[in-house]
Amino acid sequence: MNNEYPNIGAAIREGRRKKKWKQKELAKILDVSSSLVSLWETNTRIPLGDDLIKIANLLDIVDILFPRYSVELKDKDGDEFSASFLLRDGQSQYAITNMRKEIEELRSRVEKLEQSKDY
Repeated sequence: MNNEYPNIGAAIREGRRKKKWKQKELAKILDVSSSLVSLWETNTRIPLGDDLIKIANLLDIVDILFPRYSVELKDKDGDEFSASFLLRDGQSQYAITNMRKEIEELRSRVEKLEQSKDY
């Protein structure tokens, strides 16, 4: 893997382990299969766009995945936005997504699952 870009799979795996979650627990929170989480962690498949931003926020790995190109913004109504900028081959690709509600929903799912221990 090119050293200029982070190892996304390793970052997801380490973020999940720091939270002390199993793959099936993360999968349940994200409403995906545990086999998909495994594919992410082995870099066989890579989460893209909004999914990657959700995972980065949920696992507290935003700084690892977007080390120099992430900023938190607020619009005129005070809603939070996550902006991620990736530079490749001289072209700038960017994604600006209003993630506040979705991230709060994921955190709520985590709290409910931790309380029920129904992983």
